[in-house]
This record gives sequence, structure tokens and C-alpha cells, in this order.
Amino acid sequence: MTHRLRGEDMNMIKLGFILPIVLLSACASTEVKQDQKKVQSLNDAQLKTLLVGKTMTGVHKGNIWTTTVKPDGTTTGYLGTKFQKGTYTIKNNLYCREWITRVSGISCWSMRKRTNDYYGKIVSGPSNSFKFNVK
Repeated sequence: MTHRLRGEDMNMIKLGFILPIVLLSACASTEVKQDQKKVQSLNDAQLKTLLVGKTMTGVHKGNIWTTTVKPDGTTTGYLGTKFQKGTYTIKNNLYCREWITRVSGISCWSMRKRTNDYYGKIVSGPSNSFKFNVK
């Protein structure tokens, strides 16, 4: 036996299928916006605790990089096998670095803790934003 659905019945079926998808999308979008509002940049004390005496690690264009932040205001690192050294400051809730042996110019980032790593958002300078871990 074949049943024919009326137009309004079909509309209800479509609405029942599409509405949950639309609602879930709206909730996900709201959650992302809420998470962004909750995540604050690290302050000077938090940045010093996180970075000084430690090594940041990440990947840039397929190359592993490391940056060691030393207590004396100097920093050393590797991008792949290329060694680099420079200086850094932590002030006004920013980590700023200048490589002496590489790209010239001071770059500054605001840093945020994320679920599984950290994110440095470029504020000024010739560098890019980056995600990293600390060891």
C-alpha cells in the first residue's frame, strides 16, 4: 500500500530535519564566540612564569623550531638546523623578540593558553602568529 504525503506533511518533515542542524550550527557559533571572549592574554607575571628558563617548540612550514628564553634577557633557537640568537622583553602583557642573526626587526605577540597548546598572536613586527608548546 502506497501513502502519499500532503505538501504540509512534507514541509514538517523538512523542518524536522533542517531545524536541528540550524540550531546546532548557531550553538556552535555562539560557543566559539564565548570561548574567544573568555580567553584572556597572559599578563607579564604569567608570561614570565610560562617562558623564562623554558623552551618553546612548534612547527613552521614543516620545520621544527625551538626558542629558549633565558633569564638574562637573551634567547636562542633553531629553525630546522639554522641557529639563531637574539634578545627579548616581557612588558605590557607582550612577549617581544628580536633575532640578531636573522630577520631584522622586533616582533611582539600577545600570548593565550588554549586547550592543548599556546597561541602567540602577532601584534607588531615582521613575524607571524604561531602556536606552540613549552617544555
